Parts: sequence; structure tokens; C-alpha cells
Amino acid sequence: MVRQSGAQRRRTLVSFGLAGLVALIAGTVCFLFVVNPVWSTSAQMQAERLEEQRAAEPAPVRAPRSDRTWEEEVALFLDDYVPELIEQELAPYDGVAADDFFQLKRGQMALFVDKQIQVGTAELYYIPNKTFFVRLTDLNLPAGPGYLVGLSQLPTPTTGDQISQAPFMTLSTLHHFSGSRNILIDPRRLQNRDMLPTRFESLVVWNAKFNRIIATARLQ
Repeated sequence: MVRQSGAQRRRTLVSFGLAGLVALIAGTVCFLFVVNPVWSTSAQMQAERLEEQRAAEPAPVRAPRSDRTWEEEVALFLDDYVPELIEQELAPYDGVAADDFFQLKRGQMALFVDKQIQVGTAELYYIPNKTFFVRLTDLNLPAGPGYLVGLSQLPTPTTGDQISQAPFMTLSTLHHFSGSRNILIDPRRLQNRDMLPTRFESLVVWNAKFNRIIATARLQ
């Protein structure tokens, strides 16, 4: 039996250590340059397949807003609409009691497409030394998108073009279609004497974009 000296054993251990280190480095290099690209390629392939699947799925087609008809616009609006009754009472305003308000004009609101169907009452009030407001009561309008409430100097407008071409005061948008509501007129708008609410002859609910009159009321 050949006995190794201490120096020989140390050289042998160093050789084994170097061989192990080389093997570890080689394994790491293989891991980084072989395994990692496989993962990347696999992830890329999965992403590409997912995109191909998505592209193959039929996408929902919805006509641009400008291309939809009024009936289609109303149908889309009603999909998400939740009816809500609004009840606003007369109340004091800026130190003026409700009993001191003056009712100046009044008219029955009727559907534009059928004047026999009453859908509420419109009243024009004056708050002494303050401003004017319009009160809508017993509203029962058909729900729809983009409603504007305003005053027209035409007594009985028959088309949207007439409303847009004649003097018109927009009061508010309308998002609730039943109940009662008070619409205050900003006092700053009264500085133009030609736009005093008393000069207007009718109240109009309409959609300006689609040029659709929903309801009107002759104010007298």
C-alpha cells in the first residue's frame, strides 16, 4: 500500500476542489445560456398564442355615437337607467319666504309627438329683488339621454331648428324624469335685458344633438 504524504493529499483535495468549481461554473453557464432562453421563448410563445386567440375572437361591434339613431341612443340609455322620483318643494330663498314668490307664467307640458298626453306643469316664478326660477311639477316624461330644459321665445316651436335659431335660454340638463323640480336662474344672466325670462313664451325639453323635441309648454 502506497501512503500519500500530507502535501500530496492537499494537492489531491485542491484538484478535486478546482474540478468541482469548474463543474459548478459550467452548470451555471448552461443554466443562464440554455435554460433561461427556453423560459423566455416559452413565455413569448404563450403571449403570441394568447394574442392569436384574442385576435381570432369576434370583437363586439358598436356603431360610433354619431352613427347611432335616436332610437338606438335611447335604447342604450335605458340599459343602465334606474328610475328615481325627485320631489323638490318650494322653500325660502336668501331670506325671502316661499309665500312671497310671484308666479308669473304657467303652462301644461305635453309630449311633442302627442299633444294630448300631459307630462307635467311648468311655472315661472319671480323672487323679489333676487332672481327667477322655473318650477316643474308632476313630471312624467319618457326617459332618454341628453335632455335640456330651456325657455324659447317661440310660443309653439315645431322643430329643433326653430329652437336653435330663435332666442333660447338653456336652464339645466334633465337626468330625472318624474316628480317635481325647481330650476334657479343665475342672477348674472339677468343683466342682458333681452334675455329676461318674462320675454320667453314657452318651455322646451329637447335633445339638441339629435334635434329632438321631447315636450313643450306654452307659458301664459
